[in-house]
Amino acid sequence: MERTNLFMVAEVDGEIAGLLMIIVPTWTDSAEITDLAVDIAFRRMGAGRALLDAAAEWARRRGYGSLWVEPRADNHAAICFYTALGFRLAGFNDRLYSNADHEYGKPTIYMHLELL
Repeated sequence: MERTNLFMVAEVDGEIAGLLMIIVPTWTDSAEITDLAVDIAFRRMGAGRALLDAAAEWARRRGYGSLWVEPRADNHAAICFYTALGFRLAGFNDRLYSNADHEYGKPTIYMHLELL
């Protein structure tokens, strides 16, 4: 079972604006962002960037080589956000996120940010 290695929240004026979670699989030296969410009322105010910057610093201090994330290919806002912060396309999976056995998965983009 995987465990969460890092869980952070962003606050704006005392309210929780967003969260970020990371796991570090035992088979790699890279940290995976499993969840990054910013409440719609707080978007475009820097909370997502602050979370990602703090996560990158956390990972660097621990010697991880990169951060990686798997946004769905139809999540253009997320892909643009990660690209603007220096993430690069690393691959894709055309059936990763399926919610039922009878349903085809959605294409997913693999993106990574070099830390070293």
